[in-house]
Amino acid sequence: GVAAMYFAIMFPNASIFCFEPDPDNFLKLKKNTEQFDSVHIFNVAVSTHDGYVDFYSHKVNGMSSSVMNRGDGFHKITTLSKTLDTIINNLPIQKVDLLKFDIEGAEFSVFKNFNSLHKVKHVIGEFHEDLSGESLNSFISLFKHFEVKENVRIQNKRYILYMNHV
Repeated sequence: GVAAMYFAIMFPNASIFCFEPDPDNFLKLKKNTEQFDSVHIFNVAVSTHDGYVDFYSHKVNGMSSSVMNRGDGFHKITTLSKTLDTIINNLPIQKVDLLKFDIEGAEFSVFKNFNSLHKVKHVIGEFHEDLSGESLNSFISLFKHFEVKENVRIQNKRYILYMNHV
């Protein structure tokens, strides 16, 4: 919820939609954003399909929770999931000024079949080569009409990307 709070303060006229599948993180998101009427939160995983997905929650390090089973310390739950297309098409929005993502290794598969990317102006998020099994260049190639403005390696095989629609 820290990013949602920042954007709500910096852009008070913006509508902010947050999707958090981890139950513990969702409670923190709810508490941190309840003072902002412009922040709308959903206990949903952004995924490759609509329905339900297995989600692996980490009790100690909730920021590592993922739809990918990453080994010890994670416990499996089932959570509601939606695609980016379903989310965008079902919300009262015509365009997305900024799409921020941090989906712990599922980013390639989620964006690979995202058909509403033309509605997005800017994209920022973390890409995990090590978790996705895809190269950084393969991921960037999914954004055909975007220009990479920033590409920062934050760890071995992990990057923060900022891209804008051209």
